[in-house]
Amino acid sequence: MATDMMIWRRRVIDELDRIADEDFQRTVWFGGGGGRWVDSPDETICAYDDLFVPRILAGPGHGLDPGEAIELERLNSLMDDLVKNTPESVRPEDLIDDPRWGQIRKQASVTLAAMKEDQAN
Repeated sequence: MATDMMIWRRRVIDELDRIADEDFQRTVWFGGGGGRWVDSPDETICAYDDLFVPRILAGPGHGLDPGEAIELERLNSLMDDLVKNTPESVRPEDLIDDPRWGQIRKQASVTLAAMKEDQAN
């Protein structure tokens, strides 16, 4: 795998870790980060969007195995649905317990496990 794709993969894993971690979100979205973290749902969604997952998946040589690509496509579909059906700026208290966000957290966890498993092999 090319170095740039290895860096991208690491960034995806890091972001999936944040998306899958409800405790982390409750801490940083509601001001409990002790000044170390400043985050919001908007920043979380934008950080994922900045990874250009659909464009990478559509291109050749992304270096993901088919299972990883399927899980990322599932996550991307859930994120797209959320973004299309949510105000441009969403408050933490409106998203943290939203069932759609719960599905995204679960799918991020599944995707993260698939990518970490492949990384270990």
